[in-house]
Amino acid sequence: MADPVSWLVIEPGWRVTAADGPQLGWVDKVLGDESLDIFHGLSVAGGRLELPRYVKSEQVEGIVNGLVTLTVDARGFEHLPEYHAPEPIPIVTESILDQPASFSAAPPAPQKGRFPILERIASWFRGTGTR
Repeated sequence: MADPVSWLVIEPGWRVTAADGPQLGWVDKVLGDESLDIFHGLSVAGGRLELPRYVKSEQVEGIVNGLVTLTVDARGFEHLPEYHAPEPIPIVTESILDQPASFSAAPPAPQKGRFPILERIASWFRGTGTR
C-alpha cells in the first residue's frame, strides 16, 4: 500500500474511487488556498456527458499518489451537488484609505446640471459615477 500524501500534490487527472471501491471518475480541479494550506475539496468529473461533482474536503478519506478515495459510496457520489465555479472577484484598484472621509448618513444626491460629461466619464471609470 502506498504512503499517504498531502492534498497539495493532488493533480487534475488523478483517479477518484468511492468508499466501496468502484472508480467514480477523476480529479477535475483541486479547490483550496495553498498559501494558507486550506483544502476546500475537489471537483470530480465522472464522465464526458456528466457535469463535475463537488466533493468537500471532509468527504476525502485518503490521498495516495495518483488516487483519491472518498468517504461516500458510489450511490452517495451520485447525490453530491454539481460543481459550479465561483464568480470572479472584482479587483479593487483604490484603497478605502485613499477616499475622503465622509460622515454623512447617506451619500449626497447628484445635482442635475452640475456634472460635466468628462467628470461623469471619469467617475464611471473610477466606479463612483451615477448610472
